[in-house]
Amino acid sequence: MDQGNGYAIPMDPGRFFSTRTFLTRPMHQSIAEHIHLLLITAREEFGFDREFGCEVWEMDFETQHTSGAWSDQVAKGILGRLQTYEKRLTGIVVSCEPGQAEFTRKEGEQVSSRLKRKLTVRLTARIASTNELFRFEDNVFMSPFSLD
Repeated sequence: MDQGNGYAIPMDPGRFFSTRTFLTRPMHQSIAEHIHLLLITAREEFGFDREFGCEVWEMDFETQHTSGAWSDQVAKGILGRLQTYEKRLTGIVVSCEPGQAEFTRKEGEQVSSRLKRKLTVRLTARIASTNELFRFEDNVFMSPFSLD
């Protein structure tokens, strides 16, 4: 794998056993996919590394979702996880913004709406190998779980 690439997520073991290579992506995309995986994984969910994952799922049902203190606590937790699990980035700055989104669903003639809590995660950093600016934004919908 050359310096400008990273592995694709999800990895395809079938492809690996037939070609002896994993699919690669440009570095920015590989980092973004890894961060997304980190955000949607609850800690202790991954059996090979019980610490991999994000604290947001531990604080999902806390009542202070709209407070600045909750956002700061989640951002600090995400920053800690990124410093541990995404070594390709330096100078990471994370911000989190809670909100909500309305979803409508049509079943036959009946239309139903529901609100979900939404967490917008933004970060800026530098790619360690090139000092190139890296920006990332992702939305995670909670209660019940879904992704944007």
